[in-house]
Amino acid sequence: MDVEQYRKQYEEQLRRAAEQQTSYRDLLDKSKSTPMVLGLEESEGGEQDEMAELIKLIRNKDEDVELRIRTLDAISREAGEHGELFDVALELLQDTNEPAALRRSALSFVQQISFGSTRFAAKRPNYLAVLRSVVDDKDTTLRRRAMGILAREKDEYVQRRLIEGLEHRSKALIPPAKAIQLLGYDIHAEHYPILRQIVERPPSRAAKKEAIRLLAADASSKDLLLEILRDKGESSDVRNISAIAVQSLAPTEFEEIAKQIVMDDSEDNAMRATCINALAHFANPAVLSEDSKLDEHIEQLSATSSSRQLKQATRSYIAKRKE
Repeated sequence: MDVEQYRKQYEEQLRRAAEQQTSYRDLLDKSKSTPMVLGLEESEGGEQDEMAELIKLIRNKDEDVELRIRTLDAISREAGEHGELFDVALELLQDTNEPAALRRSALSFVQQISFGSTRFAAKRPNYLAVLRSVVDDKDTTLRRRAMGILAREKDEYVQRRLIEGLEHRSKALIPPAKAIQLLGYDIHAEHYPILRQIVERPPSRAAKKEAIRLLAADASSKDLLLEILRDKGESSDVRNISAIAVQSLAPTEFEEIAKQIVMDDSEDNAMRATCINALAHFANPAVLSEDSKLDEHIEQLSATSSSRQLKQATRSYIAKRKE
């Protein structure tokens, strides 16, 4: 970097620092109870004094909630330099007497620090403990976000609570479909039986779909997934997910069923299109080359079908076979 570039960079840093200081002072000026500390830039501990006043503002329950949230957001960029800010945000997060909006901002604050601060490792156990305390929170958004973070951390406690909610609906903390999604971050063999139960007796179609997605890794669920794939009475979106799962678990069996679906003119067009695409891109070319009836039928569908989705799939298949 030459001298001129360095000078410009330094001037930009000074400009940003001045803007930040003005922003902080604007926040303190709006405070009902925190007097503006004059001459902070001139005092020996000016920066520390200003940050202390900002923290007082955030902690003050008599202050306007929006001002506290704005202040918390403004000082988030200082988290790496002021380790106590993480503790302040955790205090707010676990205080159920604080407004939900402020606690959500506090959660965003600690999440940001957890990603970017080198000091976070020492604070991680406390962070996870506070998140576990939020799992039962009355605020739905906080509860879901805390559970999502813990699930991505493969936390045993939240996994146990997710399973508990799936087994006993009265204990569910979040909707079944979302619980299954979160369980997928660290799926274990002992979870598959409850997922099969959900597929067979689903609380919702969304939950059924999520359970099928996870069962794609369970060989013992193959027969159940094959049954769903063959079921014309099942919705096409559920069958599509089952097709993906079966293709993963039993590719040879999938190819045979996919051919049958393609050849069946009473089948759902969306399902036939899915099977044609799967055969085009994943089936054994040597096996397909021996099935002239399949090729002829797909060419006929390409010429006569009124389904745009099916036409696109057939054209893609034909182009692939000519490569």
